[in-house]
Amino acid sequence: MHFAIRMVSAPFAPLPVSPRREKMQILFLAALLFVTCLLVGWSFLLMSQHSLISDENFHFDQISRFTKYNWSMVPSLTTLPGYHGIVAAVWWLSGFSATLPVFRSISFGISLFSILAFFLCVRFLDPEHALLKTMQYILLPVLFPFLFLLYTDISSLLFLFLALYAVLTRHYWLAGILSILCVLTRQNAIVWLGFLFLLVWIHHSVTPSLPGETYFQEARRRVREVLKSRQVLWRAVFRSFTFLVGMVLFAVFVYWNHGIAIGDKEAHPFPAIHFGNIYLLLFLFFFIFLPLNIANLPRIRRLLKVHMDSVLVLLVLFFFFYWFTFQNTHPFNQQDYSWWLRNRILIFFTQSALLRVLFFLPIAYSVLSIAATRLVWSSFYSMYPLAVLYLIPSWLIEQRYYFIPYCLFMIFREGRSFRVESLTVVYFAVCTVVLYWGIILGRFFL
Repeated sequence: MHFAIRMVSAPFAPLPVSPRREKMQILFLAALLFVTCLLVGWSFLLMSQHSLISDENFHFDQISRFTKYNWSMVPSLTTLPGYHGIVAAVWWLSGFSATLPVFRSISFGISLFSILAFFLCVRFLDPEHALLKTMQYILLPVLFPFLFLLYTDISSLLFLFLALYAVLTRHYWLAGILSILCVLTRQNAIVWLGFLFLLVWIHHSVTPSLPGETYFQEARRRVREVLKSRQVLWRAVFRSFTFLVGMVLFAVFVYWNHGIAIGDKEAHPFPAIHFGNIYLLLFLFFFIFLPLNIANLPRIRRLLKVHMDSVLVLLVLFFFFYWFTFQNTHPFNQQDYSWWLRNRILIFFTQSALLRVLFFLPIAYSVLSIAATRLVWSSFYSMYPLAVLYLIPSWLIEQRYYFIPYCLFMIFREGRSFRVESLTVVYFAVCTVVLYWGIILGRFFL
């Protein structure tokens, strides 16, 4: 959508704030930070003594094998054992007993480093809102419980954030190595290795962005500049060498493994095309980012006023595409697995035609809100098509796959007013407490 692809070189300048109001904002920010730290500490203590939850069983088994110098793989484990190797290595250095609370403490340490890495990325791109956005990352409702659990997702985020920061600070070889480590924790992160590779080539290889230049105009200009100069071309290849190594190694792995998943390949076939995760991501986006979506309403109105005909045509086409491609057929998304909230949502909204239409309404609004949200740099808009590419191979509909798209969106989007950003933190905190308490009581899992 051309109207959504625009150049934003920096966040809009903030409106002048009176000294009294600025003092009140600082106090409120300090209170939010205190509550966030309190929630994190309280949640860690509650979870540290809790029994294994969901897929933690597989990850705990794999880590335990490594601590016993047993290098065999758990048959049901789908991911590469990079995360498990890190936890086992830290355990070996720590000298503690190989127990669940110890493993969770080590994993929580990885989560704390991911928070720091997220903050570094946001501070580079949007320093004014760095602290508020970091609290939003910590309290992101669908992500928060996994900060304390034995799951691979947060370690993958850690390496991705570090790789992104390395790209932003022009340490390209290091960025490629960190991207490879990200893939070693979750192999579908190869898409985001490709995304960072594009950032190196399109945004950082040649001249800066031009004022008013759209993403597609910038991409075409940069490609022409690279291809017409052999020196520039070889310089770009040299800078992205470690990314190219990662891509080659991944291709070899897929050929040798006959697919992406290590174990349980029947539940994760490759290659495959499924759109269920795209629809659930957009559906949840409406509710998770509700304060931002409400704040975007004036922009959406302006968008519709200027491009009413084209927007309506695109939404109608999208609805028909959704109608014929939205399916909930994976065995792990059925009634037998209704303890997971995502499955309750999917089962409920696929019961009738009317419910399928209602399910589309938040999806449509999310599309409009995303189109109305400005990103800090125009090259970041390439995240959207790559997010689609990242999700469509997954038959299983699973909200954990949305962590990276959501977090990159939070990093890349233009910061809004203090009121919107702080309200988002409060909203996230309330949703997180409700969801986390339900998980602790064993009533459901995400």
